[in-house]
Amino acid sequence: MTKNIMIVGVGGQGSLLASKLLGHVLLSQNYDVKVSEVHGMSQRGGSVVTYVRYGDKVYSPIIDKGQADVIISFEKLEAARYMNYLKKGGKIVVSDQEIDPMPVITGAAEYPENLIEKMKAAGADMKKWKYQEYLKDYLRCIKSIDDEVGRLLEYLEAHDLMENTMIVYTSDQGFYMGEHGWFDKRFMYEESFRTPLIIYYPQKKENSKCNALVQNIDYAPTILDAAGIEKPHYMVGNSLLPLLSGKIPAKWRRDIYYHYYDYPAQHKVRRHDGVRDSRYKLIHFYGTKKDPLDCNELYDLKKDPNELNNLYDDLKYKKVQQRLQKRLDEYRSALKVDEYNDK
Repeated sequence: MTKNIMIVGVGGQGSLLASKLLGHVLLSQNYDVKVSEVHGMSQRGGSVVTYVRYGDKVYSPIIDKGQADVIISFEKLEAARYMNYLKKGGKIVVSDQEIDPMPVITGAAEYPENLIEKMKAAGADMKKWKYQEYLKDYLRCIKSIDDEVGRLLEYLEAHDLMENTMIVYTSDQGFYMGEHGWFDKRFMYEESFRTPLIIYYPQKKENSKCNALVQNIDYAPTILDAAGIEKPHYMVGNSLLPLLSGKIPAKWRRDIYYHYYDYPAQHKVRRHDGVRDSRYKLIHFYGTKKDPLDCNELYDLKKDPNELNNLYDDLKYKKVQQRLQKRLDEYRSALKVDEYNDK
């Protein structure tokens, strides 16, 4: 008898990947599979259909309330929210391991007895499978963006609008694809700290490249400047138009400040702030009185672009460390950073 299974994720890439992995295993056992699309990531579903929660939305193309034989969740709270989808006499299986769905299967009597053994036998290849699936999904999203940017440019060219249009290609941050053993973003390391930025502006030099330190707080002043509008006094960013010739103005910023403070949270990235100039980067990881942490990292980005050799307290870099620490303290004071008062 075919069973209806609801798989409840919790919104992040980890839950979505876990849902895919569970569906992949069920698919390999010749279960019927339906496919739903969630934010561009193909969710290959469980025995008959996969429900996936993303944010406040529940993607449920087939199963209705009261129709699920089994609810498989990656958090207890999420499972409780979907009790009304469960059939009378149905069961809920919860795993606290968001990435690894192996324990989710345990105890689900509806599955063949040898299913767990088959999953364990494939365990050696599981990490490789997860990484490949994640990379494929990510690259599919990038391909989709490239296609749509192409459509936009074709429209502008076809309607003779290129000479009167400013085009900005950017993102909110970079992304890890396995570097530092990490995925996602949040850390101050270069892979996510750096943000893609390409600007087409017909009044400026073509194919120029500038290595100035810019930030997303510069975007709004730049657009206002291009429109001939003076930026409001409360905007702290700078227009990027002077940089589009490829030259850096004498009074341009020489370093930038970064701060991540969303902890404790799902991704378990510890709070940290830091400062980076054109060559060096100082990062400070900190905790609270109840959960203390005091770690520092210093990198020479010219000699060590992958940030693998921590130079903090290296006597050869003593002056660099002192200079960056002074700038970090100045930023904290100017920006009224009060995170260190947390108890």
